[in-house]
Amino acid sequence: MAYVISAGLLGSAFVALLWVPSYAHLTPTLGGIPFFYWYSLLWLVINSGCQLVAYQLLVAGPRRRRIRDARGTSPTSQQGIRE
Repeated sequence: MAYVISAGLLGSAFVALLWVPSYAHLTPTLGGIPFFYWYSLLWLVINSGCQLVAYQLLVAGPRRRRIRDARGTSPTSQQGIRE
């Protein structure tokens, strides 16, 4: 499931920037900057967020789980609940 979510997030920027007719115009401007430029720059920020989420899903999350399992701790023992 994490792969599907990551592919969707990373594919969204790919599709949004390849679909040129959606942003190939000058208006509306933002602070005098044509739409084409600020739309492209906005997608840089959005894409970095998508990459962060994909990294958390595919690399960091599983790594934390492996480390936690290697130490032999469970989420309930970390909260102070005794079995």
